[in-house]
Amino acid sequence: MKRKRRGQSAVGRSAGGVLAAMLLLGTLCGDALGARRIEEFNVDLFFGWAGCYRPMEWTPVEVTVDTELAEPFEGLLTLSANQDGLNRLHVRHAFVVTPDAPVHLPLVSKFAFAADQCHAEIRDTTGRVRWTNTFDLWDPSLQVRMLRAVQENDLLVGVIGERKFGLLQLPQQTACVSDRQRGKVYVGSKLVRSAPWDWTGYAALDALVLYDPDWSRFSPDQLQAVIDYVENGGMLLVVLGMVEPDLNGPVGRLLPFEIEASRQVTLDPETLGGLGLSAETEESVVCRPLRARDNGMGLSLIRTRQDQTIAGAAYVGFGRVAVVGFDPAALSDCHRQHATSFWVARLRDLLEKPSRRRFEPYAESEGLGNYGPSVMRGRISVLLGGRDSLDDIPLRRSILQVPEQQTEDPQANWQSFTIGYARAGSNAIMEHLYNITEMKPLSIWWVILLLTLLAILLGPVDYIVLKRKGLLPLTWVTSVGWILLFSVGAYYGVEALRGGNCQFRMVTVTDLIAGADHGWRTEYAGIFAPRSDDYVFENPRPTENARPWWSGVAPTEESLYWYRQQPGSRNVVCVQHDGSNIPISVPISIWTIQTLMSERPVLNREFEAAVRREGDSYTLTITNLSDRPIDGGYVLLASDRRMDFGEVPPRAERTFSGRPQTFEGWTRIIQRQQRQLRDGRGGLDALEHEVAYAAVGVLPRTQTMYDYLAQGAVIVCAHRHSSTVPYRLEQRTYQADSLELIRQIVFPADGETGS
Repeated sequence: MKRKRRGQSAVGRSAGGVLAAMLLLGTLCGDALGARRIEEFNVDLFFGWAGCYRPMEWTPVEVTVDTELAEPFEGLLTLSANQDGLNRLHVRHAFVVTPDAPVHLPLVSKFAFAADQCHAEIRDTTGRVRWTNTFDLWDPSLQVRMLRAVQENDLLVGVIGERKFGLLQLPQQTACVSDRQRGKVYVGSKLVRSAPWDWTGYAALDALVLYDPDWSRFSPDQLQAVIDYVENGGMLLVVLGMVEPDLNGPVGRLLPFEIEASRQVTLDPETLGGLGLSAETEESVVCRPLRARDNGMGLSLIRTRQDQTIAGAAYVGFGRVAVVGFDPAALSDCHRQHATSFWVARLRDLLEKPSRRRFEPYAESEGLGNYGPSVMRGRISVLLGGRDSLDDIPLRRSILQVPEQQTEDPQANWQSFTIGYARAGSNAIMEHLYNITEMKPLSIWWVILLLTLLAILLGPVDYIVLKRKGLLPLTWVTSVGWILLFSVGAYYGVEALRGGNCQFRMVTVTDLIAGADHGWRTEYAGIFAPRSDDYVFENPRPTENARPWWSGVAPTEESLYWYRQQPGSRNVVCVQHDGSNIPISVPISIWTIQTLMSERPVLNREFEAAVRREGDSYTLTITNLSDRPIDGGYVLLASDRRMDFGEVPPRAERTFSGRPQTFEGWTRIIQRQQRQLRDGRGGLDALEHEVAYAAVGVLPRTQTMYDYLAQGAVIVCAHRHSSTVPYRLEQRTYQADSLELIRQIVFPADGETGS
């Protein structure tokens, strides 16, 4: 018997050894296969514009995938990173790569301030992970980080094409000026093949420069992205050179000028001086003269003595386009020392109103220094005839030439970030979305009642019952039981009290221009659910041709610090393709509201309006083109004057007449509510409509509207409140609440306005 037991033990040990060896061999083989799979792909990622990005805003991500496989590979690429303090955005994109032919994937995502990592992985069609890597974005110990935050008082310029004539030297020789203190200028360049394929890739830029690029290498999607960027409020500078664009294609439709054939043009000293170049002697250059279109608004032209327009700028949609008809690098060497002043002048044609050169004295006289808002306000007020510039919507950041600055520290801008005017406007909208009964704190009396009941059960009741039964030593067991029971009861009790109905709330701002085919819409959505779960949109595209760009959005503190950043706890999963970013999974917790944001172009089918001045009064004729009524609104005639109008039924026309009324202005309303939130004086009882005009995704269009207002246009502002939303949640019933704000720029027939 002993021998048998020893034999069994030896066999058991032998079997165990074989099993361990097999497991070890399997592990080694798995590691080897895993290493082989990792080597199957070579993936490179490049973030932002030369690493520059604006936190929590759309940022381009260039992905290049190369493979060593012998057959074409079809897979799914996923990029995951924190986009703000609450949300983690997962961007998915399907692709096919063939051997010896790397595929370029121009994606777009959002990154929080101090986003530490970006995780990337490739899966095949069966769902198996074939490649994965995590990129460190914000490690302070690294000499060069992959991301560099651009502050709110900094200027970001993107360049595609040539990078000569001192264009890349702007960061060392210029400064950004705004309603905040002095900031820096960043220039990020890309090759044509790396240019974004969607307008969101340009959204963080203050200006885009297309310097004599190879126009033939742009794809139709890349050109459409530039057009969408401009029409949604972007600033574009086009420098024509040796490569001629196709003026019968998208480029020709975008430019606000007719481009004439190349010819030799003599630039006289006065014209050269107006360009910011040397005015010592005349210069001959090959140029393509410009001819302004009839509908050009806000024209700013530079002409020679022979009355040939060689440079100019005008509004296009909600953006502005400037064109230079010649290559400045073709001028003689005496102009190279004036290259910075040339670029500064051209960019200021884009960034500042033609009628309001607010920072002009700084370029000619003293240095800026680190002026704070109070000093800047006083100086700007003098330039505007004693009027406080902060009574208006903040003007765009601008650029000035300054003495040579020290080379920038690559570790700069990583410790803190202060949000801007637009982010504060978004906070106000989200405060409105959160303003529902289910999100309000429970009454203190519920807490007092529960604690009183628990105290009674743990005290007199528990003691008396156990004493009568002779089980008093079991008090420690029953006490724990009562506490557990009340904890579970409190959780489900609060869930029942706060559960209610599923709610879908929206605030929408739609901006249109009379006569234009398309406008732009920004939507803020807040979804409250009675049960925590992942929710799915049934129709994330409200129409078949819609191209929405969805992302999460969250309330943001005024100041952010890198050491206090928290990982996003809400995983928003989106599929990015066909010029859109579509959510496929939206996590919603019962303890909060999931807030989302969508931006997209829309057809101009809301209403038609005509405004006419008749003496001291105005007449508005408005035709409602939609199937829903317009509740009312007003015509903004000047920043401080408006005329109200009433309800307009669906598919109906109404005429309203009246005299202008004094109006406190959009900015005073916006600042009042933003200050209320910032000072911690409680939530908003009601969202004033004008606050939404300063939110992220809307503010650039609002700034352009003020420019149009100064050029003689009026703005018809309508609103409607409804109990329906254009989106549906899959297999869910919910209550809907929607506030729609619609603005349209209208040009009075007689050319007279109240400005």
